Amino acid sequence: EFGQREALMVAAALPYLLAAARRASGARPHGWLVTAVVAALGFALKPHFLAIPALVELAVLAAHARRAGWAIAWRDPVPWVMAAVWAAYGLAVALLLPAYLTVALPLALQLYLGKGGLGWWPVLGLARVWLPLLALPPLLWLAFRRPRGSPLPQLLGLAAVGGLAAALAQDMGWTYHFLPPQCFVAALAALLAARWLDRAELWRQPGGALRGGGALAMGFAV
Repeated sequence: EFGQREALMVAAALPYLLAAARRASGARPHGWLVTAVVAALGFALKPHFLAIPALVELAVLAAHARRAGWAIAWRDPVPWVMAAVWAAYGLAVALLLPAYLTVALPLALQLYLGKGGLGWWPVLGLARVWLPLLALPPLLWLAFRRPRGSPLPQLLGLAAVGGLAAALAQDMGWTYHFLPPQCFVAALAALLAARWLDRAELWRQPGGALRGGGALAMGFAV
C-alpha cells in the first residue's frame, strides 16, 4: 500500500508543517515558496486532504493576528500561493485533460463510490481507526495545555485531526486511508516525549517520567 496518494501527501505535508511552525512564530522560513507549492500539490491529490491545510492555516493566521493584528495576518503569502496552485491545478485539468472530467471521473465515481461505504459504526470499529482516535485526544490536551516554544506540536495535532476527518469522510475503512493520522499522531507523540526528555528537570517532578513515557508509548502503539 506504500505509494498511495495518502503516503505522497504525508511526504509533502511534513516539510509544510515544519515551515508553518516557523511562520506561526513570526519567521519567514527558507524555501517557503517551494514548500508551499509542493504541499499544495500533495493536498490536491484528494479533496478530503484540504481539511489539513485549512486547520493549519487558520492556526497560523490566528498566531499572526495575535502578534501583529488581523490586517498584517492576511499578508502571509503562503495560503495565497497554495490557493493559486489549487486554482491552476483545476484549470489545467479542465483545459488540458478534459477526458478526465468526462470519462475518468464518472467511471471512478461509479466504481469507487458506487460500492458504498462501510458506514460510520463499522469504520469506527476497525483497529486502524481507534488507535489514532484514542491516542489523539490526550496528545492534543498535552500539546495545547501549556503551549511554549515552537507551535509545531499544536500544528501536528491539527494535521492529525484533519487527516482523521479525511479518512473517516471516505467511509471505506481501508488501511492506507488512515496512514496520515497515524503518521501525524506518532510524530506528535514523539515530539512531545522528546521535549520532555530535553527538560531534565522534569524527571525530578512527580509523574514527569510517566507522562513522557506515556506519550512515547502512544506514538509507538499508533
